[in-house]
Parts: sequence; structure tokens; C-alpha cells
Amino acid sequence: MWGHTIQVDWAEPEKELDEETMQRVRVLYVRNLMLSTTEETLRSEFSHLKPGSVERVKKLTDYAFVHFYNREDALTALESMNGKLIDGSPIEVTLAKPVSKDGKLRSGSRSSYGGVTPAGNYSDSNFLFQSRDDVSIGAISDGLTARPLSLPPHLGSPYAVDLDRCVYPFLPGSTLVPVSLNALKPSQLSSAVSLLDYYCHKNDWSLPEYHLYSLAGQEGKMLLIYKVVISSARSSFMPDKACTILEDAKELAAQNALWNLG
Repeated sequence: MWGHTIQVDWAEPEKELDEETMQRVRVLYVRNLMLSTTEETLRSEFSHLKPGSVERVKKLTDYAFVHFYNREDALTALESMNGKLIDGSPIEVTLAKPVSKDGKLRSGSRSSYGGVTPAGNYSDSNFLFQSRDDVSIGAISDGLTARPLSLPPHLGSPYAVDLDRCVYPFLPGSTLVPVSLNALKPSQLSSAVSLLDYYCHKNDWSLPEYHLYSLAGQEGKMLLIYKVVISSARSSFMPDKACTILEDAKELAAQNALWNLG
């Protein structure tokens, strides 16, 4: 196509979770949040219809999970809060999709990212947050039409992440304009490493430093783990899991830092 070799494969729609599982969900996935929005603000907004109904809130950059004590309150808040402005940003609210302890969807449609050693899960519940079109693999692009691509779940995270990425043809003669990281939106960043850089830029902090360490795993396998240091914030973070793949270890370390900073 236009002088380039293309590959075409069948799209694989994401399987629906079984109804029994979804009937037990009492956690809302909230996205399109401002970076400055706090967990306290979200708790106040989501419990205004029934004070005390929110069990806990966990915010990560521009998205969050709001846990309710019971499902009825979660559904009421979903209907009330979807599309509402919080700190000037219209939020999107959906029910969070559970994943199993091994990182797979309970319907069995998605497996965890390779290279992560088994370890204890975070104390929070496991949930998948879906892409806008709820499709795990996109079809071939037809010229200028965007093609969604699936991303693997973030490594060992309490949440499996499915973000929207789009690929467009780069046409000859296109004008290139320099752009800084600060000009981007969090939704344009697909990795935790990039999101952590973005977070540091927004807070006028120094960029994170990654210090690599190794340890011996089962059968003598070398395991890798990064320590993240943000000197201007006088903070350092190290995840509770190790990886066999270098890039996986760095991504996991960045996400752990975001988790603690969020």
C-alpha cells in the first residue's frame, strides 16, 4: 500500500465478562481527570449523594478507581457522575472490569504480560480498565483512518491497562512542529515511564533516575529490579516484584512510583 508492505490480521474483539462477575462489581473506573485533582476531591464528589458510601479512592495521574461499600451506591454514583465536571474536566465513569489474580480477565480473554515473577498482589482489588471502543486488537488502517492497537496489561499492577493508541500514515510533505512533553495530554502517553516523566515535568521536578539491581530467582535465574529516585522531591521508590526482562523492570518501577505519588 503506497509502496509499503502491510500486514493484515483478524481483529479479536474483547470477550465480555460473565454477568455473574459483573453483578458483583462495586468499583467505578473514572478517567479524564486533571492531574491536580486529589483523592479527597474525588471522595467528596462521589459520596455527595450518600455521605460515607465511598470505601476508598485510588488516583493514578488522569484516572482513578472509586470503591464503594455496596453495589447500589456505585450504580447510583455512576449514573449521577458520568460526564460531570471535576476541576473543569468532564469525567468519564464506567464500572471497573475485574481481572483474576494471575492477571487474566475472568473471561479468559487476556493474559498477563510476560517476564514478571509471581509475587503477592497489592492489597487493592484487581480491575481491568477498557479502551474506548472495547476492542483488544484493531483492524487494518484504511488510509487516514486511525487504527487502534492493543497494549499489554501493565506489569504486575493491581490494574490491567488497556489504552487507546492510533497509528496514522506519515505523508510526504507533512509539516513537522517541535513539541514539548508539557504540551501533551496524559492520554497520549501509553507507558508508565513516559507518564512518570510527564508527572515530574508538570511538578517542576527533576527527571526520575533509574538504578538497576539484580537478585537470584528460582533455579538461579537472574531477576531485575529498578529503584526510582526523584531527587528534587526527595523520594525514592522500589516495587515489590522483580522481572526477567529489562524493559519490564523499568516499566514496573515507573508504575510503582506513580502509584505511590498518586
